[in-house]
Amino acid sequence: MADKKIKKIRKFRRPMGVNIGMIVFLIIFLYLLITVIIAATKPQVSITQVEPGEIVDSISFTGIALREEQIVTTPEAGYMNYYISNGERTAKDEYVCVIDTQGTYSAESEDTSIEFTLSDYSEISDIISLYSSNYSGSRFSDIYSFKYNLQNAVTEIISRQRINNASGDSAALHQIAAPASGIVSYSYDNMESLTADDITDDLFNYSNYENHQLTSSERLEANAPAFRLTTNNVWSIVIKLSPEQAASLNETLNENNTNVQIRFVKDDITTWATGRIFGSGDSMYAELEMTRYMIRYISDRYIDIELTTNEAEGLKIPSSSVVEKDFYKIPVSYLVTEEDTNEQGFYRTSADGTTTEFVKPTIYKQDDEFCYVDMNEFNLGDYIGEADSGVEQYRIGATESLTGVYNVNQGYAVFRLIDVIYQNDDYYIVRTGTSYGITLYDHIVLNASAVNEDDIIF
Repeated sequence: MADKKIKKIRKFRRPMGVNIGMIVFLIIFLYLLITVIIAATKPQVSITQVEPGEIVDSISFTGIALREEQIVTTPEAGYMNYYISNGERTAKDEYVCVIDTQGTYSAESEDTSIEFTLSDYSEISDIISLYSSNYSGSRFSDIYSFKYNLQNAVTEIISRQRINNASGDSAALHQIAAPASGIVSYSYDNMESLTADDITDDLFNYSNYENHQLTSSERLEANAPAFRLTTNNVWSIVIKLSPEQAASLNETLNENNTNVQIRFVKDDITTWATGRIFGSGDSMYAELEMTRYMIRYISDRYIDIELTTNEAEGLKIPSSSVVEKDFYKIPVSYLVTEEDTNEQGFYRTSADGTTTEFVKPTIYKQDDEFCYVDMNEFNLGDYIGEADSGVEQYRIGATESLTGVYNVNQGYAVFRLIDVIYQNDDYYIVRTGTSYGITLYDHIVLNASAVNEDDIIF
């Protein structure tokens, strides 16, 4: 039997090699993963541009209009026909309207001879244009005033022509003249004699207010109101104030020599008025007297206005951009000018005053008493003074916070001072030209709380 050869076969295993590519891949992956995590957890920094702007703070009121007014009544019953339009001026003894005791010449009677002139069409066009330009969906009730003014203008034109064309029958027509010069209005509310002394809180509840409109061809009884005559261009608006509003308005009046700016909400018109505050306790009022726009609001007793209590103009920045930074306070008396370089700085000395070093820090702000320098320029406890000068050394320690923003024009956050003119909850108005400040169109951090000084932004 043949010898069988037993062969032993051994598998040879390669020694494990280092896969450089895999290691590089892992490193890059870990780097990217860490970068993504940091970016996802880090607060996002927003940038904004410094723009010119203004802040106007105002308070809204509904005020009561006071004028020098009188009601002219009818001497007898009849149909009214008006010569002039609502809101027009009349002279003393000029005829304003005529009473047709028989109704012969009222606008309701048939007459095909009436022809409108270009002036008549222009008058109607002005009423329509005024309503269109001031239209607001939030003041739908204005359409009733528009309807009244338009209707009154048409009937006045018709009545005026019929009266001018009337001949004979003069016994049926009785003219009414103005007792004084003034502005004619064809509405009344029985508040014509109201003065500031008569003002009470109840008058500002105008839910039951009634304004009576008079129109041509309307039949009136004897001694009924024929028209309202305002005899003075000086008029006023009285508003009710809370104690806080009274204090704020009083401050504004003191700053502006008793003047305050008013905006008429209805037409977005702004003017100035002379104000005075009166009353006591919870019943505080302000009377705002002016000489403009009385005719424009001749038919309004209650007028919506806004008072401008504060107004400032400059560089406008968001409140979220503003931060505080601490600075060392060093007395101005220690500030010296080096003769060789003509540069300003301080002599930092040893505690015993034997050695000195001239330091030229950035002085962010300087007033009559102190220089404000960056806290990185000195160490807490450093001494300032001149060696052998005989002047007592000053030990650095006192600090004060200054207001500023982070400027990022260079790609990293740099603190810059701001000189605040005015501020509210949303914005600051700051002056231009501040040393180590900001200028127009600088880029600053919008959410300053998410940034530290010297952070790289982009």
